[in-house]
Amino acid sequence: MAASRPSSPSELFAAIARSPALALNFDFGVLLLADEARHELEVAETFGLPPAYRARFAERTPIRIGPGAYGNGASNRAYQTLEQVAIEDCRNDREVEQWLPVTKEFGVIGMLTTPIVFDGEAIGTLNCFTRTAHVFSTYELETVRMLAQHAALALEAARIRRDDVAQLRKLQRAHEELALRTESLRKSESIHERLRQLVLSGGRLATLAETLADSLGAQILIVGTEFEILAHSYVSDTVALSEASALGDNERLAFLVEAAIAKKSSTSTRDADFSTYGSVSIVPVFLMGEYVASILALGVDLTTRGFERPALENASTLVALELLKDRLRFDSEAQARGNIIRYLLDGEFADDADLVQAGQPLFDFRRPHRALVVRTRIAESRESTPIRGEHRRRIEKRLAKGFLGKNLPVLSEVIGDTIVLLASDEVPLHDLEAEVRNAHLTARESSRLEWRIGIGRSARGISGLRQAHVEARRCALLAERLMSETSINIEQFGIFGLLLVTSELEDLFRFSRERLSPLRDHPAHLQFLREFFAADGRIKDIAETDHVHVNTVKYRLRRVGEALGADLRSADVLMELRLAVMIDDLRFARDA
Repeated sequence: MAASRPSSPSELFAAIARSPALALNFDFGVLLLADEARHELEVAETFGLPPAYRARFAERTPIRIGPGAYGNGASNRAYQTLEQVAIEDCRNDREVEQWLPVTKEFGVIGMLTTPIVFDGEAIGTLNCFTRTAHVFSTYELETVRMLAQHAALALEAARIRRDDVAQLRKLQRAHEELALRTESLRKSESIHERLRQLVLSGGRLATLAETLADSLGAQILIVGTEFEILAHSYVSDTVALSEASALGDNERLAFLVEAAIAKKSSTSTRDADFSTYGSVSIVPVFLMGEYVASILALGVDLTTRGFERPALENASTLVALELLKDRLRFDSEAQARGNIIRYLLDGEFADDADLVQAGQPLFDFRRPHRALVVRTRIAESRESTPIRGEHRRRIEKRLAKGFLGKNLPVLSEVIGDTIVLLASDEVPLHDLEAEVRNAHLTARESSRLEWRIGIGRSARGISGLRQAHVEARRCALLAERLMSETSINIEQFGIFGLLLVTSELEDLFRFSRERLSPLRDHPAHLQFLREFFAADGRIKDIAETDHVHVNTVKYRLRRVGEALGADLRSADVLMELRLAVMIDDLRFARDA
């Protein structure tokens, strides 16, 4: 039988539908198959009927399997009972009256529907039709039943073949995917081994980034927690800084980095925001559960099942290891540097020779040095704020990087709520302050911390440096009390710096307020007094600066003396007023 030969589904259905008509000279044939849900019998193929039959059949008279609407037809009964149903004349049979419009339209009168059964379960029906009323003989019934059995075997064989082909394709795909994954793992292991050898041979982060970029065919940026560049694969630091700056300003990337950190897993994007690179992949780096860095691979898409993801994730482990080495190295160096400061301030050094030996080779404390102290506190708080944990490490590392990276002879240490620095006089004061303020700006949480800077005078030896530290602390405390955004240097007070170090600040503030109180209602007098001391009392210089006669200057000076009720010819009075104005100038600078 043709229907039993291997065929494509459409050819098989056509052979089954026409086989009864060709064998028994019936006019039409229809193959009905149950849908996957077994809710309806659907027309799979027809013979002798026009294409419109299938559309009209599905549109007006679907055969639902089961009782109820369209559930009592001949095909449904044959499907449910597994028995043949023969109808001599459809025009006179109530069982098929709902299909009467269709039978009339296409000239279908006699009908035989035979269930197609496999393994005791119906899978469809084979329907035969005649144009005239027809009494189906036993021979016809048996012949169609036999054809339906052959059809069942052919349909099941075709289903098995389809399943086999689908399974084979699935296995082929699995094999191809396994081969790809094996190759990806081989490549990623090769990259990992290459990077591992670099780390073991003393390669630093920069070499690691360049090697990873070469292996992946992409640009690599390794950035820290503040998106500062730790290493890169670009041709120059300038190009890398420009790229990192552009990426750092991208809100979408910031969101993706935060998401990757939260999930502790790599992520990738092909957003239009990153069309320059095609795609950007982010791999967060963790060290003992703490987020420490991110690897940005520009032009790498992790959504494909390639070797890039395992390669980058392996690389993140090596980056963490390298950062751990850096941290241990830095902590060791910081401890050594901090010990010098602590021993110096705590009196552990017996003499200058011990101090010189401890500071070698970069520091020679027999040469002039100055002390700088930074006091820190939260903006909303009245109390100073100790610097602890990772925040402290970041500040120390930023200071060390700034000074040691430029080979500047500066020691720094965080002690409680203060940062203490000892710097050679060879370091310009503005460079020293700039590095401190850069550390303030780049350290996380710094936006909530106010830093007040005090600077001691230049000194040498143990006793001199300890005194410079005391002076710097007093200046930092004064800057904090005055909320001064600029640093306060002990040297700007001249001889009065001794009073600043030895006197209580509140006593100095009170002295300044009381001594100058008679001039509060005469701001012009107070301003003249500032000009007078700024010119060191040289009346001629003041006259030239103000373009007035010398007598006019003398007159103004006499008016100030009258307002104060004091003799400005007295050296003691002038010294007191100079100190009062100096302290008041600090307040004036704060209010301005």
